[in-house]
Order: sequence, then C-alpha cells, then structure tokens
Amino acid sequence: MGDQNIKTFPCRNCGADLEFKPGINSLKCPYCSAENEIIDGKGDIKELDYTAYLQKLEKEEETEERITLNCESCGAQISLDKNITGDECPFCGSKVVAQSRSVKVIKPKSLLPFQITKEQAAGHFKHWLKKRWFAPNKVKKFARMDGLNGIYAPYWTYDCQTTTEYKGQRGEYYYTTESYTTEENGETVTRTREVRHTNWY
Repeated sequence: MGDQNIKTFPCRNCGADLEFKPGINSLKCPYCSAENEIIDGKGDIKELDYTAYLQKLEKEEETEERITLNCESCGAQISLDKNITGDECPFCGSKVVAQSRSVKVIKPKSLLPFQITKEQAAGHFKHWLKKRWFAPNKVKKFARMDGLNGIYAPYWTYDCQTTTEYKGQRGEYYYTTESYTTEENGETVTRTREVRHTNWY
C-alpha cells in the first residue's frame, strides 16, 4: 500500500501532524496545543449487501494490504501498521513478531472514535480489578504497567427475515383453603391455610 493512500491532517495553526484526543470532537496539535475541529464526512453511511460486497473484494479500491499474524499465546489475529515487524498482542500482552505474510482486508467506510482517554480507561480497569479478589496476579501486574491499548474492532450488521413456530402456555394462579393439624402447647389443633395452584392454558 503506497503512501498516497494515507491521509494526514496538518494543524491549521503550525502545520504539524495532529493527534486525536478522545472525549472531544477535535484533533489536538502535540506542538502548539491548538485544537482543530473534526469535520464530519458529508457522505452517508450506507448498509452494504454482504454477498454482493464479497464479490468486490478483488477490486483494489475495496481492499488494502495489511500485515497480519496470529498470536501464539491466545490465537488472536493481529494487524500491524506499515514497516512494523513486532509488537505486543492487544488482547493478552504477549510479544509477537510478524512473518512475511500479508492479506487483503476490507477498507473501513467509517469508524466510531474513542470516547474516553487512555488514563480514564486505565482508571476504570483498576477500579474493576479491585472488586475481583481472585483475579490472576498477572492481570493486576499488567494494569500497573499501564499496558492498555485501544483497538478498533470491525463489525458487520445483519438483517434477516425468519418464520418461527413455537408453543407456549399461560398460567393463572388460584388459591384454595386447606386444613391441617399441628401441635401447640402440647395439644393437637386444627388450622387452615391458603395454598396456591396454577391453571395452565
């Protein structure tokens, strides 16, 4: 994939590359601290027919080349950025090294940005861990090392039409009075009580 496919966002104040700041609708410049508003795309997000879309995967404009590998510890599939040959698995934290293999993946049409910062996510995670007495020590150590990294998870939505047959019953309660005997102060006495039953229809 050539550099012409990478879109950059220069700062309107100093021209440096911008960084996304979670929680606000803007890109923040790491050099002059200027915040540049993110302008929403004008195009509509359209649902695509899954079968028809699979037939377009061979077209270059619908896919992009990415280096992918499977984590040997947890089995997760990981995608690496260009010119990156090693990293940590974002799911289990194990070290991974890329092999000489690349695959075509579907280009995302849109994305939902992060709503909280990395520091806030780490705080929520540590608070959650405090309530887990039997959490493995490795997980607690991972939290102390600030090992959280955000990932974008791709997903598809599906529509379907189904015909379903089922049978069920509706129950209504009713009560009857029954007599029973018990001992009180050494004597046998007769008492009554309400007993609940169910009529099923």
